[in-house]
Amino acid sequence: MAASKVCASCGAVNSPSNVFCIHCGKPLAAAEGPPSPTPYPAAYPPAYPGMPPPGAYPYWGPPPRRATAGSILSAMFDVWTKNFVSFFAVFFTLSLVNGLFGVVLFYAFFGSFGVPTGIFPGLPGAGGSVDLARLAGLAILVGVVGVILNSIVAGGMTEYAVRRYRGEQIDVQAGLRRGLERGLIALYVYIGMSLYAPAIMMENQTAIGGLSRSWQITKGSRWSLFGAILVTAILTTIIGVVITTPAGFAQNLIVSVVAAALVSGIVGGWFLILAAVAYDLIVRAPAPMYGPPPYMPGPMTPPMSGGPPAGPPGSQPPSTPPTGP
Repeated sequence: MAASKVCASCGAVNSPSNVFCIHCGKPLAAAEGPPSPTPYPAAYPPAYPGMPPPGAYPYWGPPPRRATAGSILSAMFDVWTKNFVSFFAVFFTLSLVNGLFGVVLFYAFFGSFGVPTGIFPGLPGAGGSVDLARLAGLAILVGVVGVILNSIVAGGMTEYAVRRYRGEQIDVQAGLRRGLERGLIALYVYIGMSLYAPAIMMENQTAIGGLSRSWQITKGSRWSLFGAILVTAILTTIIGVVITTPAGFAQNLIVSVVAAALVSGIVGGWFLILAAVAYDLIVRAPAPMYGPPPYMPGPMTPPMSGGPPAGPPGSQPPSTPPTGP
């Protein structure tokens, strides 16, 4: 039986089939197997170097799979079907959590959990006016929690899918722990790459050049971009809820389609405009109107206590009183 692999970086014990550590992601060294027995001398002289032994035929292994559309789709459904329960449980739970946050936001705005159809009997409505400050605070909380949860799950399940495709042993908890450690980097990268479209269109950059240019010009402004994108996403969600929810009460497909189109017409261009305006503000940052002041020499060394005042540089005080006329 093959020996377990111990990570040299974190000391975690991994399955013999793992190529990378499930805890820190570092490559694993091959486990040392039992020493090979001493070979007996051959009954015939060795063959010419590079030639197979007598009676053997050369065997060529299958070529590596190429990344074609068919191989990608085949591998995707292969990983999905073999790990269906894990993927279903994680994303079903994530959708439930996001939905519960949406229900809380709906309740804060409308004072009820939905249309009075008896789904939630006995829950009293809040009634009265809507506290906009409380609604804005709740929307910010829902937006931040949603972004963090989706980043963690996306990062963790991505590593889980890669390792399962390689045939390595990893559980969902280990993947989500890795997502908790590294998933927020994806959000950071998204902010850094968010201005790729203006860079491509305004500077005639290539696709890779646009991403590189966006990463370059967003340095020093990523917290501002994050705040602007977060507020825009919150406002988009609120407007979508305000318009599409009453339209859903009508239970008419045409009304729902028109309401969704109305939301898209109002807020559909917000993120494009945000990226365009942020790009222009960053690229055309105003230069300082005045340069640094010219260098002026510092004050002269003050005289010692009780001594005569210092004169201009280069002059010496007279040693004797001046003579008369």
